Order: sequence, then C-alpha cells, then structure tokens
Amino acid sequence: MIALLLAAAILAGGQGPARVPDREAHVIAMRALARAAIERDPEFNRAGQEALRRAVQVSGDQRERRLNDVIATHSDAWFENGVQVGAQARAMLATHLAGLDRYDEAERIATEMVRLYPGAIDETGATLDDLPQSIRLLRVPKRDPASPRLASAMLGRLRTILCCAVLQAGAFAGVPMRPEQIRDLMQSLNQPKIAQTTPEEDASARQV
Repeated sequence: MIALLLAAAILAGGQGPARVPDREAHVIAMRALARAAIERDPEFNRAGQEALRRAVQVSGDQRERRLNDVIATHSDAWFENGVQVGAQARAMLATHLAGLDRYDEAERIATEMVRLYPGAIDETGATLDDLPQSIRLLRVPKRDPASPRLASAMLGRLRTILCCAVLQAGAFAGVPMRPEQIRDLMQSLNQPKIAQTTPEEDASARQV
C-alpha cells in the first residue's frame, strides 16, 4: 500500500511526514464528501472504482496505460472510504514509474497529485501529501558515485516500493494481506541473502 511506501521511505532517511492536525476528523470529512459525490452520481463513481480496480490487476505497460485512462476519465470519482480515484490513480502511477527508475515522471505526477488533491487519503486514512518527498529519497545523486552503503540503501528502498505495489494491488483486488503477513514480508526483505553453491561450482571458480 502507498502508506507503507511513505513510511518506509521516510524512515529510511527523510524528515517526519507532514501531519493533518486531526487525522480522524479529516478522514470523517473526506468520507462525507465521498458520500455526497456518490449520491449525486452513483453510476459514475462505481465506474471509476471499477476502472481503478482493473488497472491494478495488470502489470507493466498495460498498468501504466490503464492508470492514465483512469486519470483522464474518472478523476472525479470517489470510493465510499473517502479515497479519491484521481488522487489514488496518480499516486499508484507515480509509484509504478518510480519502480521503473523513471523518477522525473514519477515526481512530476506525485507533485501534480498533491497540487490537485491536497489532503487526499489512501485506504488506510493516511494522507498522500508526502509521496513526492518519498520519491525524491529514492534517487541516487547524479555525477556522484554512490558509496556501497548508499547504493545498498537505495536498493532496499526500491525493494520496498515494489513490495508496496504488490500489497496495494492485493488490497484493491479484494485479497489484502493480514498485518502479521505484512510484518513477516517486510522482515524478510531486510534479511541477508546466503548464496549456496555446489563443490563443483567452487572448484570452477577457483580455476578461473
């Protein structure tokens, strides 16, 4: 989920997230706006919800195209939980592009999302306003060779962003992971990997 991306990237080296003064009141207000919008045009909002769900069920170029289509045609739609389709689609597209190292496009779309939908929330009720900052933290400085430690940290963040995209897709597809499963998965990403080789491979490596 995008909320996990924000938390992971900020904990990895950024400043604390900007906070809505009263999160619970903000979520209640967003849900009230969603109910009013859905009552005005339930068919349009249902179409937007379904379009976004379909977009996260595919991958690669097809996901990018579908998210762009959602942004073009259903940005004004809402979910009952206060999530705005236009904000969520842009956040998901930015996350997708960042996972492909297309950081300039990702940051542009994330910044556009914050400008058009300030205070927008995800399905957990967390605001999306810190997404541009999180994407900037994933960049490796240009013309400045990264140290092994920095490179390792960046790779860790990239694994996190890809993991969050998978979790988010599962949530929209109706098969979200339980909290203990998410915890175990995040812990496994931080575990060192041990490469196993056979004696024949070791012998070949020494001969080379």
